[in-house]
Amino acid sequence: MSLLKLKSYDYHDVYVLPKVNPASRIAFVSFSAWSMTGVGTIFGHAFFGVNGIPAYFVVQRKNVWYRSSDIEEIAFDICAHAKSSGLDLVLYGASMGGYAAVNFRSLFGAIHSIAIAPQVLILPENAPFEPRWMNERKEMPMGSIAEVNNLSRQRVPLLVFFDPNHSLDRQHIENLKRISGNCDGDCVIEVPYANHDVARALVKSKVIQRCLIAMAEYSPIDVDSFRQQCANLFRQDPKAFLNYYRNVVSVSHAKLGHDDYFYFLSFMEKTKDFDFEACYMAAEIYAKLESREAALAMSQASLDRYPREIPNYLHLKHTGILKKFGIVSSQSL
Repeated sequence: MSLLKLKSYDYHDVYVLPKVNPASRIAFVSFSAWSMTGVGTIFGHAFFGVNGIPAYFVVQRKNVWYRSSDIEEIAFDICAHAKSSGLDLVLYGASMGGYAAVNFRSLFGAIHSIAIAPQVLILPENAPFEPRWMNERKEMPMGSIAEVNNLSRQRVPLLVFFDPNHSLDRQHIENLKRISGNCDGDCVIEVPYANHDVARALVKSKVIQRCLIAMAEYSPIDVDSFRQQCANLFRQDPKAFLNYYRNVVSVSHAKLGHDDYFYFLSFMEKTKDFDFEACYMAAEIYAKLESREAALAMSQASLDRYPREIPNYLHLKHTGILKKFGIVSSQSL
């Protein structure tokens, strides 16, 4: 199914996968996640295209959490286009895209919404606990939508996936529950150890694909089944498993042949696919296992694979590994 550009706006571009199956009754509105460059990447195009599911893609040219002056025009145009095609709308997004999926349900006249590891409130005064993306958040256009009041009025059912062990994401979900008052139809599913990168883990395990197809077919969502799948998802996803194992590993795991140790070894056969975060998680595990060379190699790989200027916290993690093995003294830190 070919992707067509619907329209360009002040801050965003909107693309559409048009309805090709006359029986289709649902279209998804997919919002792009935050981007290092500020220019977004279309979220979910391949999945929707392969499965013949109509979809609209809202893609930013600057990271503004969709709070720009053009969001109401975008909503009006997408709603009109969907109505002319006989389609109901479901919102979909992760992280910054999840912010839109949480906050703009009523604006888009959606019948349901899926948000993965979303920011729930983003203005600095409403989320003072949130240190991420601070420069961009300070420069965001204010828009015409008051965050807290708008969120309190959302009544469209919402399905949220998040990692309860990620302290910042957990605070966002606590805000959601506090402000929305646990609205009927809202459902929160925990994905332990996936970190903020929940979308990747859900895609790799095909959990989110099954959820999207069920919604596209107007089938009921088996929440209990999804909860069970997500609770154990970290054993299927290498990065989520590393995040889990670095918190429980000990030398005795290797000596006693613990099952988790063999999981770890199997995942370490594919380190070429690791990003910088997975590399430093692996380095921390090797350090706890007293495996000096492997710990040093993975720690260095975490620096080598960082896509931009290496941040201070990553240097500190690397220095901690060096210090453990006596390569850097505490006096030189």
